[in-house]
Amino acid sequence: MKIIINASDSHCGGGKVLLNDLLDAVLQRRDIDFFVFVDRRYDKLSYSADNIHFIEVSVPKRFFVDKKIRELVNKTDVVLNISDLPPLIKHDCQVLQYLQNRYFIDDYSTSGLPLIVRMRLAFEKLAFKIYLKNADQLVVQNLVMKELLLKKGFKDDVIRILPFKNIEMTVESD
Repeated sequence: MKIIINASDSHCGGGKVLLNDLLDAVLQRRDIDFFVFVDRRYDKLSYSADNIHFIEVSVPKRFFVDKKIRELVNKTDVVLNISDLPPLIKHDCQVLQYLQNRYFIDDYSTSGLPLIVRMRLAFEKLAFKIYLKNADQLVVQNLVMKELLLKKGFKDDVIRILPFKNIEMTVESD
């Protein structure tokens, strides 16, 4: 079994914090191979280990990451997608979609944001809804986000809580 982490758009801010915490936990799991898709600007020097394999992705090639992931996975693997958008294609393994952005699921006002940001968020919200079918579970950072998802009609058994800090890497087997 291997775990693929898609963090191809995470190099700063909350995405970087989450990725760093995940990789801190990964360093403790030498028994599993991790393939981590990262933005080329991400500083990965602190996470050198034999079982961590980084694949750098340029901004224009982010749309092709799912094709590369498809080439890597088999049925026993797990994909943890911490990029904003769910996979564009369905993978033949368990896919966990980390949801960080409340704008994607809530009717949260964007009125104070610049027009270009509002347009981008509207496009990403639509894409999130379209491609969410390619994820098996949603992962959120706290109970507040889980409650919001439950209010939006998501089923409890497809939502997992994994906080930003003090992540303990666990792997569930069926």
